[in-house]
Amino acid sequence: MEELLKVTETFLIAGRGLLLQPALPWPGSGSFKTFRARVEIQTPAGASTELDAVFTAEHLSLVGGRSRWDIAVVLPDATKQQVPVGSVVRTTPESIRALQGRT
Repeated sequence: MEELLKVTETFLIAGRGLLLQPALPWPGSGSFKTFRARVEIQTPAGASTELDAVFTAEHLSLVGGRSRWDIAVVLPDATKQQVPVGSVVRTTPESIRALQGRT
């Protein structure tokens, strides 16, 4: 597994799951399609667990009328206690390629 991100914040969203921050950048080229994959979570305390993740496109409206697309990482079955701030998220090389628009 390869490192994907270090969690800076989490939000529990009813009906969706645990949204991780930071969001991932939109691929500069290629295409992106929503997908599910297993991720490994390593907490700051050293505990490690595998969870299902959904990688989905999110359109953000920003101040000043600007907007952008990001890729959200949502853990449908996770709790904030399982993924504290500072946790490292890892996923497979195949998932990394899909996130970069290289399927």
